Amino acid sequence: VIESPNPKYVVCAPFGGEFWYAGRTEKIEWASAFTTNAFVNVEYSIDNGATWLPIAMNTINDGEEDWVIPNNPSPTALVRVSDASNPAFYGVSPNLFE
Repeated sequence: VIESPNPKYVVCAPFGGEFWYAGRTEKIEWASAFTTNAFVNVEYSIDNGATWLPIAMNTINDGEEDWVIPNNPSPTALVRVSDASNPAFYGVSPNLFE
């Protein structure tokens, strides 16, 4: 028996090192593999992944989400995309600089 690989999410943008400024709209982009789930959760962290704040929950898995950058700058900001039905399957961006 060959087992299917687990669903995978890769955050393509931000890729890390970007300067995303408060009030501007930026596009989060991701790729997914080995999943038929039509919905994902998109979140961000300002404390290097210790806690996560919602950007778009249970949104269509179409590979992109526009985000108006909040005014809470952090040198350890991250973006995470996860499977809406099983958040254990996710991808995280490298650090971006807000």
